[in-house]
Amino acid sequence: INVGIPLAGIPGIGSTPLGGAKITLGYENSDSRVTDAQPKQGGTVAVVMPLGALKVGYQKKGYQAVGTSTADAQDGFFKDDILGIAYAVNDEMAVSYNVYQSDKHLSTAGEVEQETKAINVAYTVGGLTLGFQDAKTTNSGYVKATDNDTRTISIKTAF
Repeated sequence: INVGIPLAGIPGIGSTPLGGAKITLGYENSDSRVTDAQPKQGGTVAVVMPLGALKVGYQKKGYQAVGTSTADAQDGFFKDDILGIAYAVNDEMAVSYNVYQSDKHLSTAGEVEQETKAINVAYTVGGLTLGFQDAKTTNSGYVKATDNDTRTISIKTAF
């Protein structure tokens, strides 16, 4: 379930600078096909605020973890914080910076924090988009002292 609430329609707020913001609420519930895993449940709330060519967004998520044992599957969970800032340089080019922090809590292993910071550049001409991302992750895969740096180049077309 996902519900988006644009603040433009709220009396007293719609005509202010906050009127451009949007709040999104979500809830998920799914069955598991993995041995020893419980059905997954989670919730999220996100806020996006446009400020001219700049957009700032924040999302908070919480959901049950899929564990490697019955105890982990019943007691494990994740808490995620995502912050994104995007700037449209012009109609063709956009730059963004994102921070994704995820805390994995397991009854058997304790808490591990994984954090990814990424900068993205996209250039669009007609139906062609060229993208570049430089990302750095600490505690990659929720393994302490395991870092990962990646660079991605993408080419997308629309027909």
